[in-house]
Amino acid sequence: MSIPQEDIDHILRMDGNTDNARMMVVTEFAKGKAAVEIAAFLQNTFHGGSGIVTGNGRYAVWYAGDGIHIANGDAARYLSSAKVVSWTEAAERIGQLLEQGEYATNVELTEAPGYERTQLASKLWFLRQDFSEEAVEQGFLSSMERFRGNGFPEGTAALPAALADPAGRDALVRECGKFLAAHAENPGLLRFHYHKLEDLQTGLEELSLPRRAFHTEMPTLPEIRRFISEDEVAATLSGGSGMEGGKGRIYAYFQQSHTLKEQADFLKNEYGTGGRSHAVSGASHSGEEHSGKGIRLQKQGCPETQLPWNQVAKRIAELIRKDRYLTPEEKEQLAQRQQRAADRVSGYEAYNAIKEAHPDDLVLYQVEDFFELYGEDAKAASAVLGLNLTTRAIPDVGRVELCGIPAYTLEQYVETLRGSYDVTISAVDTQSSERRIYSMRSIDHEAEQTIDSHEAEFGADGTRAFGGAAPAEATHVSDMSAQLERYLPVVRDTVEQDTPYRNACGNSEKE
Repeated sequence: MSIPQEDIDHILRMDGNTDNARMMVVTEFAKGKAAVEIAAFLQNTFHGGSGIVTGNGRYAVWYAGDGIHIANGDAARYLSSAKVVSWTEAAERIGQLLEQGEYATNVELTEAPGYERTQLASKLWFLRQDFSEEAVEQGFLSSMERFRGNGFPEGTAALPAALADPAGRDALVRECGKFLAAHAENPGLLRFHYHKLEDLQTGLEELSLPRRAFHTEMPTLPEIRRFISEDEVAATLSGGSGMEGGKGRIYAYFQQSHTLKEQADFLKNEYGTGGRSHAVSGASHSGEEHSGKGIRLQKQGCPETQLPWNQVAKRIAELIRKDRYLTPEEKEQLAQRQQRAADRVSGYEAYNAIKEAHPDDLVLYQVEDFFELYGEDAKAASAVLGLNLTTRAIPDVGRVELCGIPAYTLEQYVETLRGSYDVTISAVDTQSSERRIYSMRSIDHEAEQTIDSHEAEFGADGTRAFGGAAPAEATHVSDMSAQLERYLPVVRDTVEQDTPYRNACGNSEKE
Protein backbone atom coordinates (compact mmCIF):
# COMPACT_ATOMS: atom_id res chain seq x y z
CA MET A 1 0.00 0.00 0.00
CA SER A 2 1.41 3.37 -1.05
CA ILE A 3 1.21 6.14 1.54
CA PRO A 4 2.60 9.63 0.73
CA GLN A 5 5.69 10.48 2.79
CA GLU A 6 4.01 13.69 3.86
CA ASP A 7 1.25 11.68 5.55
CA ILE A 8 3.72 9.22 7.13
CA ASP A 9 5.46 12.26 8.64
CA HIS A 10 2.12 13.45 10.06
CA ILE A 11 1.72 10.03 11.70
CA LEU A 12 5.27 10.02 13.09
CA ARG A 13 4.60 13.38 14.76
CA MET A 14 1.57 11.98 16.59
CA ASP A 15 1.91 11.21 20.31
CA GLY A 16 1.29 7.46 20.04
CA ASN A 17 -1.32 7.72 22.86
CA THR A 18 1.35 8.81 25.37
CA ASP A 19 1.24 12.27 26.95
CA ASN A 20 4.08 14.59 25.86
CA ALA A 21 5.59 11.85 23.71
CA ARG A 22 7.32 14.29 21.35
CA MET A 23 9.26 15.90 24.22
CA MET A 24 10.28 12.43 25.40
CA VAL A 25 11.45 11.47 21.91
CA VAL A 26 13.38 14.75 21.55
CA THR A 27 15.13 14.00 24.85
CA GLU A 28 16.26 10.58 23.64
CA PHE A 29 17.70 12.07 20.44
CA ALA A 30 19.36 14.88 22.41
CA LYS A 31 21.29 12.24 24.39
CA GLY A 32 22.91 11.08 21.14
CA LYS A 33 21.50 7.56 21.28
CA ALA A 34 21.77 5.20 18.32
CA ALA A 35 18.82 4.52 16.05
CA VAL A 36 18.38 1.01 17.46
CA GLU A 37 18.03 2.45 20.97
CA ILE A 38 15.56 5.08 19.78
CA ALA A 39 13.61 2.36 17.97
CA ALA A 40 13.25 0.33 21.18
CA PHE A 41 12.13 3.47 23.02
CA LEU A 42 9.48 4.23 20.38
CA GLN A 43 8.16 0.66 20.52
CA ASN A 44 7.82 0.83 24.32
CA THR A 45 6.25 4.30 24.27
CA PHE A 46 3.67 4.13 21.47
CA HIS A 47 0.65 1.86 21.92
CA GLY A 48 -2.87 1.24 20.69
CA GLY A 49 -4.07 2.94 17.54
CA SER A 50 -5.26 6.19 15.99
CA GLY A 51 -7.22 7.57 13.09
CA ILE A 52 -5.96 10.53 11.06
CA VAL A 53 -7.38 12.65 8.25
CA THR A 54 -4.96 14.69 6.11
CA GLY A 55 -5.34 16.60 2.90
CA ASN A 56 -4.49 13.41 1.03
CA GLY A 57 -6.80 10.92 2.68
CA ARG A 58 -8.12 9.09 5.73
CA TYR A 59 -5.80 6.61 7.48
CA ALA A 60 -5.95 4.10 10.31
CA VAL A 61 -2.80 3.59 12.40
CA TRP A 62 -1.88 0.71 14.72
CA TYR A 63 1.30 0.50 16.82
CA ALA A 64 2.48 -3.13 16.84
CA GLY A 65 5.55 -5.11 17.77
CA ASP A 66 7.01 -4.98 14.26
CA GLY A 67 6.33 -1.30 13.66
CA ILE A 68 3.61 1.18 12.73
CA HIS A 69 0.84 -0.27 10.57
CA ILE A 70 -0.83 2.28 8.29
CA ALA A 71 -3.77 1.73 5.92
CA ASN A 72 -6.32 3.75 4.01
CA GLY A 73 -9.69 3.77 5.73
CA ASP A 74 -10.70 2.95 9.29
CA ALA A 75 -8.70 -0.21 10.13
CA ALA A 76 -5.07 -1.30 9.79
CA ARG A 77 -4.28 -3.75 12.60
CA TYR A 78 -5.10 -7.01 10.80
CA LEU A 79 -4.93 -5.74 7.22
CA SER A 80 -2.30 -7.69 5.30
CA SER A 81 -1.98 -4.91 2.71
CA ALA A 82 -1.20 -2.26 5.34
CA LYS A 83 2.08 -0.42 5.04
CA VAL A 84 4.41 -1.25 7.95
CA VAL A 85 6.98 1.33 9.00
CA SER A 86 9.49 -0.54 11.16
CA TRP A 87 10.55 1.06 14.43
CA THR A 88 14.07 1.52 13.11
CA GLU A 89 12.72 3.28 10.00
CA ALA A 90 10.52 5.42 12.24
CA ALA A 91 13.51 6.37 14.42
CA GLU A 92 15.63 7.28 11.40
CA ARG A 93 12.91 9.42 9.81
CA ILE A 94 12.12 11.21 13.09
CA GLY A 95 15.83 12.02 13.35
CA GLN A 96 15.72 13.57 9.88
CA LEU A 97 12.62 15.60 10.78
CA LEU A 98 14.36 16.88 13.91
CA GLU A 99 17.37 17.96 11.86
CA GLN A 100 15.04 19.77 9.48
CA GLY A 101 13.12 21.44 12.31
CA GLU A 102 9.90 19.64 11.29
CA TYR A 103 9.23 17.23 14.17
CA ALA A 104 8.34 19.23 17.31
CA THR A 105 7.32 22.81 18.02
CA ASN A 106 9.76 25.40 19.33
CA VAL A 107 8.02 25.34 22.72
CA GLU A 108 8.39 21.54 22.98
CA LEU A 109 12.10 21.72 22.11
CA THR A 110 12.63 24.38 24.76
CA GLU A 111 10.68 22.60 27.49
CA ALA A 112 11.93 19.04 26.85
CA PRO A 113 14.90 19.16 29.31
CA GLY A 114 12.72 20.52 32.11
CA TYR A 115 10.03 17.95 31.41
CA GLU A 116 12.60 15.16 31.71
CA ARG A 117 13.72 16.40 35.15
CA THR A 118 10.11 16.87 36.27
CA GLN A 119 9.23 13.30 35.36
CA LEU A 120 12.25 11.92 37.22
CA ALA A 121 11.48 14.11 40.24
CA SER A 122 7.93 12.75 40.37
CA LYS A 123 9.20 9.15 40.22
CA LEU A 124 11.70 9.86 43.01
CA TRP A 125 9.01 11.47 45.14
CA PHE A 126 6.60 8.57 44.90
CA LEU A 127 9.41 6.08 45.44
CA ARG A 128 10.32 7.80 48.70
CA GLN A 129 6.66 7.90 49.72
CA ASP A 130 6.48 4.10 49.38
CA PHE A 131 9.43 3.40 51.67
CA SER A 132 8.75 0.89 54.44
CA GLU A 133 9.56 1.79 58.03
CA GLU A 134 12.76 -0.22 57.72
CA ALA A 135 13.88 1.81 54.69
CA VAL A 136 13.12 5.06 56.50
CA GLU A 137 15.07 3.95 59.57
CA GLN A 138 18.08 3.10 57.39
CA GLY A 139 18.06 6.62 55.93
CA PHE A 140 17.87 5.88 52.20
CA LEU A 141 17.56 8.91 49.86
CA SER A 142 18.43 11.18 52.76
CA SER A 143 19.12 14.20 50.54
CA MET A 144 15.40 14.28 49.66
CA GLU A 145 14.38 15.05 53.23
CA ARG A 146 14.79 18.79 52.71
CA PHE A 147 12.13 18.67 49.99
CA ARG A 148 9.62 16.35 51.65
CA GLY A 149 8.65 18.88 54.31
CA ASN A 150 6.96 20.96 51.64
CA GLY A 151 4.51 18.19 50.73
CA PHE A 152 3.12 17.41 47.30
CA PRO A 153 3.26 19.05 44.76
CA GLU A 154 5.56 21.70 46.26
CA GLY A 155 8.21 19.08 46.98
CA THR A 156 8.27 17.75 43.44
CA ALA A 157 8.37 21.32 42.13
CA ALA A 158 11.66 21.91 43.99
CA LEU A 159 13.26 18.58 43.05
CA PRO A 160 13.78 19.35 39.33
CA ALA A 161 15.97 22.31 40.27
CA ALA A 162 18.09 20.01 42.43
CA LEU A 163 18.40 17.59 39.50
CA ALA A 164 19.61 20.46 37.32
CA ASP A 165 22.43 21.16 39.79
CA PRO A 166 25.38 18.75 39.22
CA ALA A 167 26.17 18.38 42.93
CA GLY A 168 22.59 17.67 43.95
CA ARG A 169 22.09 15.36 40.99
CA ASP A 170 25.22 13.33 41.73
CA ALA A 171 24.16 12.89 45.35
CA LEU A 172 20.75 11.57 44.32
CA VAL A 173 22.32 9.22 41.75
CA ARG A 174 24.58 7.72 44.43
CA GLU A 175 21.77 7.40 46.96
CA CYS A 176 19.38 5.86 44.44
CA GLY A 177 22.04 3.35 43.40
CA LYS A 178 22.62 2.43 47.02
CA PHE A 179 18.90 1.90 47.53
CA LEU A 180 18.60 -0.28 44.40
CA ALA A 181 21.38 -2.55 45.65
CA ALA A 182 19.76 -2.85 49.07
CA HIS A 183 16.31 -3.45 47.56
CA ALA A 184 17.66 -6.30 45.45
CA GLU A 185 18.63 -8.03 48.70
CA ASN A 186 15.55 -6.96 50.65
CA PRO A 187 12.36 -6.21 48.63
CA GLY A 188 10.63 -5.42 51.92
CA LEU A 189 12.20 -1.95 51.80
CA LEU A 190 9.23 -0.92 49.64
CA ARG A 191 5.57 -1.15 50.58
CA PHE A 192 4.49 -1.31 46.93
CA HIS A 193 6.33 -2.81 43.99
CA TYR A 194 5.21 -1.03 40.83
CA HIS A 195 8.31 1.16 40.61
CA LYS A 196 10.71 0.62 37.69
CA LEU A 197 13.86 1.11 39.73
CA GLU A 198 16.41 0.32 37.02
CA ASP A 199 14.77 2.75 34.60
CA LEU A 200 14.78 5.44 37.27
CA GLN A 201 18.46 4.90 38.01
CA THR A 202 19.32 4.99 34.30
CA GLY A 203 17.30 8.17 33.83
CA LEU A 204 19.11 9.89 36.69
CA GLU A 205 22.52 8.86 35.38
CA GLU A 206 21.69 10.04 31.85
CA LEU A 207 20.97 13.57 33.13
CA SER A 208 24.74 14.06 33.10
CA LEU A 209 25.13 13.12 29.42
CA PRO A 210 26.10 15.89 26.96
CA ARG A 211 23.00 17.13 25.17
CA ARG A 212 22.54 18.07 21.56
CA ALA A 213 20.33 21.07 20.86
CA PHE A 214 17.69 21.06 18.11
CA HIS A 215 16.07 24.14 16.60
CA THR A 216 12.88 24.91 14.73
CA GLU A 217 10.83 27.86 13.55
CA MET A 218 7.63 25.79 13.80
CA PRO A 219 5.23 27.31 16.41
CA THR A 220 2.54 24.66 15.88
CA LEU A 221 2.27 21.26 14.24
CA PRO A 222 0.77 20.92 10.76
CA GLU A 223 -3.00 20.67 11.12
CA ILE A 224 -4.69 17.28 10.85
CA ARG A 225 -8.00 15.80 12.00
CA ARG A 226 -8.28 12.69 14.14
CA PHE A 227 -10.89 9.99 14.73
CA ILE A 228 -11.35 6.78 16.72
CA SER A 229 -10.42 3.93 14.39
CA GLU A 230 -12.27 0.63 14.02
CA ASP A 231 -9.18 -1.07 15.49
CA GLU A 232 -9.57 1.02 18.63
CA VAL A 233 -13.29 0.26 18.88
CA ALA A 234 -12.59 -3.47 18.59
CA ALA A 235 -9.77 -3.32 21.14
CA THR A 236 -12.00 -1.46 23.60
CA LEU A 237 -14.84 -3.95 23.22
CA SER A 238 -12.33 -6.76 23.71
CA GLY A 239 -11.67 -5.34 27.17
CA GLY A 240 -14.96 -6.80 28.41
CA SER A 241 -17.56 -5.27 30.68
CA GLY A 242 -15.16 -4.18 33.38
CA MET A 243 -16.84 -6.52 35.88
CA GLU A 244 -14.88 -9.38 37.44
CA GLY A 245 -15.24 -12.44 35.23
CA GLY A 246 -17.33 -10.43 32.77
CA LYS A 247 -15.23 -11.15 29.72
CA GLY A 248 -15.41 -14.90 30.34
CA ARG A 249 -19.19 -14.72 30.83
CA ILE A 250 -19.60 -12.80 27.58
CA TYR A 251 -17.44 -15.27 25.68
CA ALA A 252 -19.30 -18.26 27.11
CA TYR A 253 -22.71 -16.73 26.32
CA PHE A 254 -21.76 -15.96 22.73
CA GLN A 255 -20.58 -19.55 22.28
CA GLN A 256 -24.22 -20.60 22.72
CA SER A 257 -27.08 -20.18 20.28
CA HIS A 258 -28.92 -16.90 20.91
CA THR A 259 -30.72 -14.31 18.83
CA LEU A 260 -29.19 -10.87 18.28
CA LYS A 261 -31.78 -9.34 20.63
CA GLU A 262 -30.95 -11.87 23.34
CA GLN A 263 -27.24 -11.12 22.94
CA ALA A 264 -27.89 -7.37 23.10
CA ASP A 265 -30.04 -7.76 26.23
CA PHE A 266 -27.38 -9.93 27.84
CA LEU A 267 -24.67 -7.31 27.17
CA LYS A 268 -26.89 -4.51 28.45
CA ASN A 269 -27.36 -6.40 31.71
CA GLU A 270 -23.70 -7.50 31.96
CA TYR A 271 -22.29 -4.00 31.44
CA GLY A 272 -24.93 -2.17 33.48
CA THR A 273 -24.34 1.57 33.91
CA GLY A 274 -20.86 3.00 34.37
CA GLY A 275 -17.60 3.50 32.52
CA ARG A 276 -13.84 3.79 32.75
CA SER A 277 -11.06 6.18 31.80
CA HIS A 278 -8.03 5.50 29.55
CA ALA A 279 -10.32 3.12 27.67
CA VAL A 280 -9.40 3.94 24.07
CA SER A 281 -5.82 2.86 23.25
CA GLY A 282 -4.85 3.61 26.86
CA ALA A 283 -4.86 7.34 26.08
CA SER A 284 -5.15 9.50 29.19
CA HIS A 285 -7.85 11.74 27.70
CA SER A 286 -10.15 8.94 26.61
CA GLY A 287 -13.03 7.05 28.14
CA GLU A 288 -15.82 4.53 27.72
CA GLU A 289 -19.34 4.96 29.09
CA HIS A 290 -22.14 2.38 29.01
CA SER A 291 -25.83 2.79 29.79
CA GLY A 292 -29.18 1.42 28.74
CA LYS A 293 -28.68 2.96 25.30
CA GLY A 294 -25.33 1.35 24.53
CA ILE A 295 -21.63 2.28 24.63
CA ARG A 296 -20.08 5.69 24.02
CA LEU A 297 -16.35 6.07 23.29
CA GLN A 298 -14.50 9.36 23.70
CA LYS A 299 -10.94 10.40 22.88
CA GLN A 300 -9.39 13.86 22.94
CA GLY A 301 -9.49 15.53 19.54
CA CYS A 302 -11.82 12.88 18.06
CA PRO A 303 -15.57 12.77 17.40
CA GLU A 304 -17.45 10.48 19.81
CA THR A 305 -18.36 6.96 18.73
CA GLN A 306 -21.86 5.78 19.74
CA LEU A 307 -22.74 2.07 19.63
CA PRO A 308 -26.25 0.80 20.49
CA TRP A 309 -26.32 -2.63 22.13
CA ASN A 310 -27.33 -4.51 18.96
CA GLN A 311 -24.23 -3.11 17.19
CA VAL A 312 -22.07 -4.01 20.18
CA ALA A 313 -23.44 -7.56 20.03
CA LYS A 314 -22.67 -7.83 16.29
CA ARG A 315 -19.11 -6.57 16.76
CA ILE A 316 -18.37 -8.88 19.69
CA ALA A 317 -19.80 -11.86 17.81
CA GLU A 318 -17.52 -11.02 14.88
CA LEU A 319 -14.48 -10.66 17.15
CA ILE A 320 -15.18 -14.08 18.67
CA ARG A 321 -15.72 -15.62 15.24
CA LYS A 322 -12.33 -14.29 14.11
CA ASP A 323 -10.69 -15.40 17.37
CA ARG A 324 -9.82 -11.82 18.34
CA TYR A 325 -11.84 -11.41 21.52
CA LEU A 326 -9.67 -13.34 23.95
CA THR A 327 -5.89 -13.21 24.08
CA PRO A 328 -4.00 -16.54 24.28
CA GLU A 329 -3.38 -15.87 27.97
CA GLU A 330 -7.08 -15.17 28.58
CA LYS A 331 -8.03 -18.36 26.76
CA GLU A 332 -5.77 -20.35 29.04
CA GLN A 333 -7.18 -18.61 32.11
CA LEU A 334 -10.74 -19.26 30.91
CA ALA A 335 -9.94 -22.93 30.36
CA GLN A 336 -8.54 -23.10 33.88
CA ARG A 337 -11.67 -21.46 35.31
CA GLN A 338 -13.88 -23.85 33.39
CA GLN A 339 -11.81 -26.77 34.68
CA ARG A 340 -12.19 -25.46 38.24
CA ALA A 341 -15.93 -25.19 37.69
CA ALA A 342 -16.01 -28.78 36.44
CA ASP A 343 -13.93 -29.83 39.43
CA ARG A 344 -16.40 -28.11 41.72
CA VAL A 345 -19.24 -30.09 40.19
CA SER A 346 -17.38 -33.40 40.42
CA GLY A 347 -16.14 -32.52 43.92
CA TYR A 348 -19.66 -31.64 45.04
CA GLU A 349 -20.98 -34.89 43.60
CA ALA A 350 -18.21 -36.87 45.32
CA TYR A 351 -18.98 -35.05 48.57
CA ASN A 352 -22.65 -36.02 48.31
CA ALA A 353 -21.71 -39.65 47.63
CA ILE A 354 -19.64 -39.72 50.82
CA LYS A 355 -22.44 -37.98 52.69
CA GLU A 356 -24.91 -40.66 51.58
CA ALA A 357 -22.58 -43.33 53.02
CA HIS A 358 -22.16 -41.36 56.27
CA PRO A 359 -25.45 -39.45 56.68
CA ASP A 360 -24.96 -38.73 60.39
CA ASP A 361 -21.35 -37.46 60.07
CA LEU A 362 -19.95 -34.07 59.21
CA VAL A 363 -18.03 -34.65 55.97
CA LEU A 364 -14.82 -32.71 55.26
CA TYR A 365 -13.73 -32.92 51.61
CA GLN A 366 -10.23 -31.79 50.60
CA VAL A 367 -9.99 -29.35 47.68
CA GLU A 368 -6.34 -28.39 47.11
CA ASP A 369 -5.13 -26.75 50.35
CA PHE A 370 -8.53 -26.62 52.08
CA PHE A 371 -11.08 -29.00 53.55
CA GLU A 372 -14.61 -27.92 52.63
CA LEU A 373 -18.04 -28.65 54.02
CA TYR A 374 -21.28 -28.01 52.14
CA GLY A 375 -24.93 -27.46 52.91
CA GLU A 376 -26.18 -28.38 56.38
CA ASP A 377 -22.72 -29.67 57.33
CA ALA A 378 -21.29 -26.22 56.55
CA LYS A 379 -23.92 -24.53 58.71
CA ALA A 380 -23.23 -26.87 61.64
CA ALA A 381 -19.43 -26.60 61.37
CA SER A 382 -19.44 -22.81 61.01
CA ALA A 383 -21.52 -22.52 64.19
CA VAL A 384 -19.18 -24.77 66.18
CA LEU A 385 -15.91 -23.39 64.80
CA GLY A 386 -16.91 -19.75 64.55
CA LEU A 387 -16.16 -19.62 60.81
CA ASN A 388 -17.79 -17.41 58.19
CA LEU A 389 -20.46 -19.18 56.20
CA THR A 390 -20.38 -18.32 52.50
CA THR A 391 -21.89 -19.69 49.31
CA ARG A 392 -20.48 -21.03 46.06
CA ALA A 393 -22.11 -21.25 42.66
CA ILE A 394 -22.16 -24.87 41.50
CA PRO A 395 -23.11 -25.25 37.81
CA ASP A 396 -26.55 -26.82 37.34
CA VAL A 397 -27.05 -26.77 41.12
CA GLY A 398 -27.11 -23.13 42.17
CA ARG A 399 -25.53 -21.46 45.17
CA VAL A 400 -24.62 -23.85 47.98
CA GLU A 401 -23.63 -22.99 51.57
CA LEU A 402 -19.92 -23.51 52.15
CA CYS A 403 -17.26 -23.17 54.79
CA GLY A 404 -13.67 -24.35 54.74
CA ILE A 405 -10.59 -24.81 56.86
CA PRO A 406 -6.90 -24.78 55.82
CA ALA A 407 -5.46 -28.26 55.49
CA TYR A 408 -2.69 -27.53 57.99
CA THR A 409 -5.31 -26.83 60.70
CA LEU A 410 -7.28 -30.03 60.08
CA GLU A 411 -6.38 -31.84 63.32
CA GLN A 412 -7.12 -28.79 65.47
CA TYR A 413 -10.56 -28.17 63.96
CA VAL A 414 -11.52 -31.84 63.78
CA GLU A 415 -10.89 -32.23 67.53
CA THR A 416 -13.27 -29.32 68.16
CA LEU A 417 -15.93 -30.81 65.88
CA ARG A 418 -15.64 -34.18 67.58
CA GLY A 419 -16.85 -32.60 70.76
CA SER A 420 -20.31 -32.68 69.14
CA TYR A 421 -20.22 -34.70 65.93
CA ASP A 422 -18.88 -37.81 64.24
CA VAL A 423 -16.57 -36.73 61.41
CA THR A 424 -15.70 -38.32 58.05
CA ILE A 425 -12.68 -36.97 56.20
CA SER A 426 -11.86 -37.31 52.50
CA ALA A 427 -8.18 -36.38 52.16
CA VAL A 428 -5.73 -36.42 49.24
CA ASP A 429 -2.46 -38.25 49.85
CA THR A 430 0.44 -35.88 49.16
CA GLN A 431 2.59 -38.66 47.68
CA SER A 432 0.19 -40.70 45.56
CA SER A 433 -2.54 -38.03 45.05
CA GLU A 434 -5.04 -40.77 45.84
CA ARG A 435 -8.05 -39.92 47.98
CA ARG A 436 -8.39 -41.61 51.39
CA ILE A 437 -11.66 -41.63 53.31
CA TYR A 438 -11.75 -42.33 57.04
CA SER A 439 -14.08 -41.59 59.93
CA MET A 440 -13.50 -40.40 63.49
CA ARG A 441 -16.16 -40.85 66.14
CA SER A 442 -17.21 -38.03 68.43
CA ILE A 443 -15.69 -37.99 71.90
CA ASP A 444 -18.88 -39.46 73.42
CA HIS A 445 -19.21 -42.18 70.80
CA GLU A 446 -15.52 -43.01 71.10
CA ALA A 447 -15.91 -43.45 74.84
CA GLU A 448 -18.92 -45.69 74.36
CA GLN A 449 -16.98 -47.74 71.81
CA THR A 450 -14.12 -48.13 74.27
CA ILE A 451 -16.47 -49.39 77.02
CA ASP A 452 -18.18 -51.80 74.63
CA SER A 453 -14.81 -53.21 73.54
CA HIS A 454 -13.65 -53.56 77.15
CA GLU A 455 -16.82 -55.37 78.18
CA ALA A 456 -16.66 -57.66 75.15
CA GLU A 457 -13.15 -58.71 76.14
CA PHE A 458 -13.30 -58.75 79.94
CA GLY A 459 -16.99 -58.88 80.78
CA ALA A 460 -19.14 -56.10 82.11
CA ASP A 461 -17.92 -56.76 85.70
CA GLY A 462 -14.34 -57.73 84.81
CA THR A 463 -14.78 -61.38 85.88
CA ARG A 464 -13.34 -62.69 82.60
CA ALA A 465 -10.20 -60.67 83.28
CA PHE A 466 -9.66 -61.79 86.88
CA GLY A 467 -11.54 -65.13 87.07
CA GLY A 468 -13.61 -66.42 90.00
CA ALA A 469 -17.02 -65.29 91.07
CA ALA A 470 -18.24 -61.82 90.43
CA PRO A 471 -18.00 -59.41 93.34
CA ALA A 472 -21.07 -59.47 95.49
CA GLU A 473 -22.03 -55.93 94.69
CA ALA A 474 -21.72 -56.63 90.97
CA THR A 475 -24.35 -59.37 91.10
CA HIS A 476 -26.87 -56.73 92.06
CA VAL A 477 -26.06 -54.60 88.99
CA SER A 478 -28.31 -55.71 86.17
CA ASP A 479 -28.97 -52.45 84.39
CA MET A 480 -26.30 -51.73 81.70
CA SER A 481 -27.37 -48.09 81.43
CA ALA A 482 -26.56 -47.64 85.11
CA GLN A 483 -23.04 -48.96 84.52
CA LEU A 484 -22.64 -46.66 81.51
CA GLU A 485 -23.64 -43.65 83.57
CA ARG A 486 -21.16 -44.71 86.24
CA TYR A 487 -18.08 -45.30 84.04
CA LEU A 488 -18.65 -42.99 81.03
CA PRO A 489 -17.34 -39.77 82.67
CA VAL A 490 -14.17 -41.55 83.79
CA VAL A 491 -13.47 -43.05 80.37
CA ARG A 492 -14.31 -39.80 78.57
CA ASP A 493 -11.86 -37.81 80.67
CA THR A 494 -9.16 -40.41 80.07
CA VAL A 495 -9.69 -40.49 76.32
CA GLU A 496 -9.79 -36.68 76.00
CA GLN A 497 -6.37 -36.47 77.64
CA ASP A 498 -4.82 -39.11 75.37
CA THR A 499 -4.43 -37.48 71.93
CA PRO A 500 -2.16 -40.20 70.42
CA TYR A 501 -4.71 -42.82 71.41
CA ARG A 502 -7.56 -40.90 69.77
CA ASN A 503 -5.59 -40.37 66.57
CA ALA A 504 -4.67 -44.08 66.49
CA CYS A 505 -8.30 -45.11 66.91
CA GLY A 506 -9.47 -42.74 64.21
CA ASN A 507 -6.79 -43.41 61.58
CA SER A 508 -5.61 -47.03 61.83
CA GLU A 509 -7.46 -50.19 62.74
CA LYS A 510 -4.14 -51.94 63.24
CA GLU A 511 -2.92 -49.40 65.77
